[in-house]
Amino acid sequence: MAHFCQRTYQPTGETFQAFVPTTIGADFTFDVAHLKEFTALDQLIYDSQFAEDKGLAEYFYRYSAGGTSLRDGRQISRKRLALIGAKVPKLDIEARKLLMHSQAMQAVVDIGCSADKFTLDTFNQMGEPIKSDKGNAGQFRQRQGWIGGENPIDAYYVCPPAEFVEDLMAQLCDFINRDDIPATLQAAVAHMQMSIIHPLSDGNGRMARALVEVILRRRKVVTQNNPPVFLYRLGLDNNEYVAAIKAFEQEQYTPLYDFWLDANRWGVKQLDKLQQMKNQFITHSQTSLRQIKVTDGNKIKALLTILFNQPILTEQRVAELLNVGKDEALMYLNTLTQSGVCKKHKLREPKDTVIWDAPEVFALIAQLDKQLFEAE
Repeated sequence: MAHFCQRTYQPTGETFQAFVPTTIGADFTFDVAHLKEFTALDQLIYDSQFAEDKGLAEYFYRYSAGGTSLRDGRQISRKRLALIGAKVPKLDIEARKLLMHSQAMQAVVDIGCSADKFTLDTFNQMGEPIKSDKGNAGQFRQRQGWIGGENPIDAYYVCPPAEFVEDLMAQLCDFINRDDIPATLQAAVAHMQMSIIHPLSDGNGRMARALVEVILRRRKVVTQNNPPVFLYRLGLDNNEYVAAIKAFEQEQYTPLYDFWLDANRWGVKQLDKLQQMKNQFITHSQTSLRQIKVTDGNKIKALLTILFNQPILTEQRVAELLNVGKDEALMYLNTLTQSGVCKKHKLREPKDTVIWDAPEVFALIAQLDKQLFEAE
């Protein structure tokens, strides 16, 4: 049962109350009504998958992978990220850092999905990719943790004392290994429990968000593209998530279930919008290519998909991605330029660097970015 335990803050000798949540493990129970709702949600997400394209998932990583908060990813423009993704040797520390965070988030998810059985060692291994950010990121904390304020006396929330962390997380691993409940319900509860335990020295937000995708992929509900549930918090600017945390602490779970159902249904809509935009871009591009009497062979088709996910390219990057020589890569880029799909630019910095971008893609993703953060 959830409870508070009194501790002393050694620097001042003042006492504070640390929260210890209810253990959630293999025997955690749910009511039938919620099981039915989340079973339907599992199917909705599964039906939304586009197995041929992993790139859609990467579109949303810029938000969920932020090292400080979900808002980190909104500060860097798509063009800045695309230049770094094209491997243009441009000095843009912030964009490179966000791209590094995105790649680390994908690595965390891959590690969590590859484990035969989810254990404390799995958590430790998942923490490895984010250690480069801060030396203690991704490791179980050995000290008292809190959120907000300079010390636990003034904190907004005081986490369980360090001696409770390993047992709480071991029980949570048992819960994650269950296969008798809907995956989305399992992901919701596991995410919230980890957020409340706050077990890591640093990186709790990223790990808790990654855990959701790990569970959905392990349970085969998500094959490629995870609905961006956490953007729902930013996009609709509501207090459902915070209210769900407070209720969860008091063993009242309905607000969490309601938030998760709403956020995932909204997230599936965003995936569908993104897929429609991709289809629109490819259809328009194929029409433009036919107008200059170009048959869109396999390499051109592949390049159009690459362009939607990576709307700035260089000759060298195309050669790498298509596994062709630089002359052939240049031929494809010139063809796309002639058709109007791409535009060629020469950068001032780095000097004499030539890039090709896809203006329609930037227009489409700017439109979606705007929609993501406007209440429906």
